[in-house]
Amino acid sequence: MNASETNREIYLECEKRHIFLLLMFVGGFYGAYTYSCRGGVFCNAQTANFVLFSMKLGQGEWLGALYYLIPMSAYLLGSMLSELLPGPIRRRYMLRWDTLLIGIEMLVVLLLG
Repeated sequence: MNASETNREIYLECEKRHIFLLLMFVGGFYGAYTYSCRGGVFCNAQTANFVLFSMKLGQGEWLGALYYLIPMSAYLLGSMLSELLPGPIRRRYMLRWDTLLIGIEMLVVLLLG
């Protein structure tokens, strides 16, 4: 058995390089789109939102700082849900929970678009 056959057996489809690259591209696109067209916030790069939040706090612009709490809180809530949902979803559906969540994300993005 050669190395490529071993890699195919070890990694799930969602863990393979082409999926990783596609998700990186989509994440970069979302970040550029939301920053340039949707109010100057980043949908998936929370480090930048924390920097902008801190800059507003440092400048004493309290309402401007509160504005950045919205995407940061949404990201935190999404992270918490992605940790809480796998158990119930795994018991009820035949799909893997991460595959189901990506499908839900695709549906939400289509609805928002």
